[in-house]
Amino acid sequence: MRVVFLLLSGVTALLSGAASAVTLQGTRVIYDGSQPQVSVQVGNDTALPVLLQVWADAGDASLLPEQASTPFMVDPPLQRLAPGGSKALLLRRVTSKGLPADRESVYWLNVLEIPASQEDAEERFQVNVHSRFKLLYRPPGLPGSPDEAPALLRWTWQGSGTDRQLRVDNPTPWTVNLLAVSVAGQDFTTGTGIVPARGHAVLGPANAPDSVTHASDVTFEWIDDFSVERHANARVTP
Repeated sequence: MRVVFLLLSGVTALLSGAASAVTLQGTRVIYDGSQPQVSVQVGNDTALPVLLQVWADAGDASLLPEQASTPFMVDPPLQRLAPGGSKALLLRRVTSKGLPADRESVYWLNVLEIPASQEDAEERFQVNVHSRFKLLYRPPGLPGSPDEAPALLRWTWQGSGTDRQLRVDNPTPWTVNLLAVSVAGQDFTTGTGIVPARGHAVLGPANAPDSVTHASDVTFEWIDDFSVERHANARVTP
């Protein structure tokens, strides 16, 4: 059984847009498809109890927990954590429908933190912080390894004039998570940073100068299974 640790840090959030009090030991949960379930350990190192609601979604962050439909179930979906306490959540695969056997699939693990109110405070704000972590479902028996995938990405320019953009194709069965992409000193936005297995992503910015959109070298950073940032270079096909 793969065990992933979530840690509740002591960040105090007061207003909308506040920083999350939930951090992940790593940047994603990797679900080994050869296992019936994954154990996710959650802990609370704050001075107050917290209530967590945890669920998975397929990419639409606006859906309520009861509206999200995925092949996974979190047990229990609601969890109260005492100060300094920790408990295990079980992430179970309840169906194989929609999970290709020849590539990784990307879902999201949602953690909604509802902090306890402080009764002695003159003015109180309750901020429910919603954090989302990548959930990669990895079917057994995939060829190669995830560390080999970034070197196999194919970079090309598409479009013309001011609409010219950078396209990256991933012919491998492994998902690649990009942190940053740069061409001729110009940073390209990566959105979620996901280049899906056997899929592609198109990167901005718009209106990049010709000196950039006709360059042949790209520098990028990606994250490995252990959340280590890795650096790489590649050629861009005109």
